[in-house]
Amino acid sequence: MRIYTLYLLFVISITNAQNTRFIYEYSFIPNLKKQSIIKSEIMYLDTSSSGSLYYSLNSFINDSTMIADAKLGKITMPIEDKINERIIKTYPNYKIYFFTKLYIEKYKVLDERIQKWKILNEKSMIENFQVQKATLDFGGRKWIAWFTTEIPIQDGPYKFHGLPGLILKMEDITKSHLFQLRGIKSLADNFMYPEIDKSKKYIEINQKKYEKLFKDYRADPIKDLRQLFNEGKILQYTDTSGNIITPSQTMRRAESERKTLILQDNNIIEIDLLK
Repeated sequence: MRIYTLYLLFVISITNAQNTRFIYEYSFIPNLKKQSIIKSEIMYLDTSSSGSLYYSLNSFINDSTMIADAKLGKITMPIEDKINERIIKTYPNYKIYFFTKLYIEKYKVLDERIQKWKILNEKSMIENFQVQKATLDFGGRKWIAWFTTEIPIQDGPYKFHGLPGLILKMEDITKSHLFQLRGIKSLADNFMYPEIDKSKKYIEINQKKYEKLFKDYRADPIKDLRQLFNEGKILQYTDTSGNIITPSQTMRRAESERKTLILQDNNIIEIDLLK
């Protein structure tokens, strides 16, 4: 597993900061059949007085590079194997919006599920912060969180929120998903996430609708390509070896690749979506 070394910066006052970036390392086991393979990604939680934005550093680099290169007339291949989803939480009501993509459509999912925390008496220290233990059942998993009231922001990585302080560490009891705070830094007031393809609007749906769409995609991952195939929009081409690839071959290859990826992605963070 690749380890990122990030140092906590205490030169800012967390209590008074209006724009602060909390840097987490997210480690997870994507495939339960290969538990020795642990992936890791750096995630940002950018907070302001109005809410927070949670996203992957790799996705930020990818999107920023593609936009900058496009302005220069260059085409850049996207970074593979990254977390593409983003999460916005609004303050003070803590509405959660999950931004994702299924097939060719972009979705903005309103998640109104209530997170029922149980705060325990057990305390400890993480990175010089005094933390307290709490537990939560969410997304089909049992979670253990460590939060600090020394950073009075009721937020945390992913969709987690609602404790009387920032979550510094979060792990499910199977120890296959782990979030750990690795850094804190101030954030520019005018920071905005670079949005690719602004012409394509997000479709706003609720959590129940998203769950159905997600399960439909897992059951039929080439539904979008099949429509293009039926419309005659998938064309024959010649590969780099000079072999002719027919539309039917393209379909079979895409179906095999997508189904393989789905089978290997069997330990998703909200595991109840696979039931």
